[in-house]
Amino acid sequence: MAKIFKSYQYGDLTVPDNFADLSKDEQQKILKEAVRNKLSSEMSIGRVVQGSADQALQGLTLGTSDEAGAIAAEISPANLARTLFTDQKFGEAFAKRLREQRARNKEFELAYPKTAVASNIVGSALPIAVSLALSPFTGGS
Repeated sequence: MAKIFKSYQYGDLTVPDNFADLSKDEQQKILKEAVRNKLSSEMSIGRVVQGSADQALQGLTLGTSDEAGAIAAEISPANLARTLFTDQKFGEAFAKRLREQRARNKEFELAYPKTAVASNIVGSALPIAVSLALSPFTGGS
């Protein structure tokens, strides 16, 4: 029989009955697995594809794609107008977008750790693969 563990961040998680009797390390291991199971069951195929693409971009940009996206959100014309004509402070859109993107990245990494790592590696290896593929056309051998 399993019981419910209430988590502020992830909601209700299913844990074994003897959860309270386990060591802290075992409890953390069980909670991580419960979160991973919950997140992977809740993610749609589109979210998995988006998470893989986000991780590949992180690899391609050496971990700066979330900051680049936040900068783009900050300097977008719509946001600049809000900054100039409302009480919104410069940098609020940047901070909000960065916080949201990092939370999405972390959620995906928890739900699909192997896919996240593989996507990141593929993204970081992409420039090498493209340069090797194009080398015959650019004077390389």
